[in-house]
Amino acid sequence: MDDPKTPSENVKSVLPEAPPPTQKRSQKRLAAPERRAQIIEAAVGEFGRYGFKGATTKVLSKAANTSEATIFKHFPTKADLFLAAFEETTGAGTEVLVQQLQDLADQGDDAGLFQTLTRAIFWGFQHNRNLHRMLLYAELEWDPVTQTTLTEGLRHGRINDFLAAHVAKRQAEGTYRAGDPAGLAGCLLAMPLHLAQEICLFSETSEVDEERVVSPLAVLIAELLLDAIRVRPKTD
Repeated sequence: MDDPKTPSENVKSVLPEAPPPTQKRSQKRLAAPERRAQIIEAAVGEFGRYGFKGATTKVLSKAANTSEATIFKHFPTKADLFLAAFEETTGAGTEVLVQQLQDLADQGDDAGLFQTLTRAIFWGFQHNRNLHRMLLYAELEWDPVTQTTLTEGLRHGRINDFLAAHVAKRQAEGTYRAGDPAGLAGCLLAMPLHLAQEICLFSETSEVDEERVVSPLAVLIAELLLDAIRVRPKTD
C-alpha cells in the first residue's frame, strides 16, 4: 500500500505547474527600495512554488540573490514578507481600475462595467500567474497567518468595496434586487474569477486570445450577472 501523502504533497497535487524558477540576478549593489522590490518579486514566485511553510528564508534569499540577513532587514518575519508581497502586488493598478469602473457606473453603463472588470481579472491572471498561484497555495495550505491576511485583503479589498457600494447604490435606485451588498458583490466577482482561474491558471499556457476568448466571455458574463441581479419587471 502506498504511503499517504503529506499535507504539502496534497496541496501540490491540485495546483497548476509552477513557472520556471526566478532567474538569478546580478549581485550589484541596489538601493533599499530596489532591493525591497526585488525581494518581493522573488517571494511571490517562491511562495507560489512552495507555499508559505515550504518557502524558507534560505529558499527566498537564494531566489532574490541576497542574504537571509538582508531579507530580515527589510521584513522582520516571513509573515511580514508574505503580507507585503500580497498587499503590494495585488494593489498594483487597482486604483486606476476602480476609477474606470466608477466612470462607467456614473454613466449608467453597468454592462460596460462588468465587461471591463472581467477583462481586468483575465489580464491579472495572465500577467501575474505567480501571484495567483501564491494565493491559491495559501488558501489550500491554510496557515493561520496567511489566512487572516487573505481574508481581510480579498474580502475587503478596493474592488470588493467598490462593488458593494455600487450594488447598494443601485438597490437604493430600485435597479438591483435586495440583499446584503457585500455578499452580492462577492457573487458578482465569483464567476469571472473562477473562469479566469480555470482558463489561465490551470492550462499549459497563461496566454489567452483577447479577441477570440476574453471579449466574448466578458460580454456573456456581463449579461448573466445583470440578468441575475437586476429587479425583474412585474408582469400581470
